[in-house]
Amino acid sequence: MPFPGDQVSEAGLSVLKQALINQDKVGVVRFVKRANDAPQLGALLPTSDVKENALVGPSAQFSCMCFIPLTSAIVAAAALEF
Repeated sequence: MPFPGDQVSEAGLSVLKQALINQDKVGVVRFVKRANDAPQLGALLPTSDVKENALVGPSAQFSCMCFIPLTSAIVAAAALEF
């Protein structure tokens, strides 16, 4: 997420989100929460429904991207097969 007031980063994120929506795609990203943490591989999904994104508070008035760790999705899918 861009820092509050960073208009260049906000514009870049907005363009990425719109491109993903227009092309019906998701982003595959490497996410590192803190320095020296292990990276997580995940999917970045665009959403305009704030209720779908747990990272955003209920008063948010903007669309956002939702990060889903792929390891969690793979484990859940494997559990469904048994």
